[in-house]
Amino acid sequence: MQDVEAAMKEANREPVVITEQGEPAFVLISNREYQKLSRPGQSRVDRLSVEDDFDIDFEPLHFEPLHFENQNPWP
Repeated sequence: MQDVEAAMKEANREPVVITEQGEPAFVLISNREYQKLSRPGQSRVDRLSVEDDFDIDFEPLHFEPLHFENQNPWP
């Protein structure tokens, strides 16, 4: 992306990766995101945590143990 204004608008929605010779070199983020990431006294975990409260329902997986009687499970 070579349009600075378009890059700024995109950075308001999500980080914009700027490349040099096809490799990621810089990340453009909004000032709001920068301020959140640079708050003094905050741990890295707190800085990277999501502020939204997600309510996710899931069923835990249950596995039955495998029994090998007189068999080598690894051929």
